[in-house]
Amino acid sequence: FLNSSFFPTFRKFCHMAAAVASPLLAIPSSSAAGILAYLDEDDVKLKTRALQKLYSIVDVHWAEICNSLPVIEELSENTSFPAADLAAATASKCYYHLQEYNDALRLALCAGKYLDISVRSEYVETILAKCIDEYKSLRQQQELLSSGKSSLDSNDVPEGLSKPIVIDPKMENIVEQMFQRCYRDLCFEQAIGVSLDTKRIDKVEEVVATAISAGRANILPYVFALCQNARNITPREFRLSVIDVLVKHYGTLPVPDYSNMCFGLQYLNRPEEVARILDLLLRGSLEDALLAYQIAFDLQETENQGFVLKIFANFPPQIVNPSSSAETNIASDFAIQQYEERLAKLKRVLIEGLDVDLTLNFLFKHAHTDPAVLKDIGV
Repeated sequence: FLNSSFFPTFRKFCHMAAAVASPLLAIPSSSAAGILAYLDEDDVKLKTRALQKLYSIVDVHWAEICNSLPVIEELSENTSFPAADLAAATASKCYYHLQEYNDALRLALCAGKYLDISVRSEYVETILAKCIDEYKSLRQQQELLSSGKSSLDSNDVPEGLSKPIVIDPKMENIVEQMFQRCYRDLCFEQAIGVSLDTKRIDKVEEVVATAISAGRANILPYVFALCQNARNITPREFRLSVIDVLVKHYGTLPVPDYSNMCFGLQYLNRPEEVARILDLLLRGSLEDALLAYQIAFDLQETENQGFVLKIFANFPPQIVNPSSSAETNIASDFAIQQYEERLAKLKRVLIEGLDVDLTLNFLFKHAHTDPAVLKDIGV
């Protein structure tokens, strides 16, 4: 039924059909020239398949693909082309290999789903760093415009700063994805750094709250240490806003950090709240009272005597609740007496110079001078 020439002829026919049905598969992988030729075709599906192949080999054959960058960019700007985002992603990688990072970022913003910042690659990290730097620069320009400053450094501020600065929503979306990646990877220090650099107080609060809920409450002293150095976080108004956020979250911890709360309130110049905290500690256990004394010593060491005097002036008055029970009256009298004793000790620390007395007492006790020698040399 079948002659001897049927099978060779059939195999040849199958190879020809496969080549016609999928012409891109016949292109040798050692060169991208054949694939680039399909970009000039009128068939949209053929162009799309060519871009898919180019995107998969762009990291290897980017030098050849760069010769067709104008065509690929034109496709990325064509809103009616269904694979415009794929063309933008391919062109972005070409500019990345050419070290033209501004153009790489510009096209990456249009790459849509093809820019996945969850992928750990040198390209993604570079684009993300460039995006954050650009976003930071635009945010700073917005801050300068909103503050009404006119004396600007011409090297830092581009022309046309008087016009409103509009940030591309695509750029904001990438920055938001970066925050979400930091939350997943528990990289809260990186997230708080971007929040502080871009002056996003809403993101500062979000990062701190997320870190605390993830069991990383150490983000609070980390940020507070940054705030204590005025050169790290500017301007002053923003730094105080960050401290205000920290003070609020210090109080939400399972064991509130009253010490750092009081230091933060000192930066915010809110002595009445410090007085309420110290009053609460004095009415608590012995450990709470000792903590109040330690906070008082620390506040005294800051040498802000005006703030210290305001603290003591804002202590709430002692309230006595009358009761018909004799036992209750005795317990109440004991509590009042104990509170007054603790308050008197706190007053000695804050106002009456107990720290100076303790320092002098320590120096006298540990002095090893010989009075006879001092008398002989006339001291």
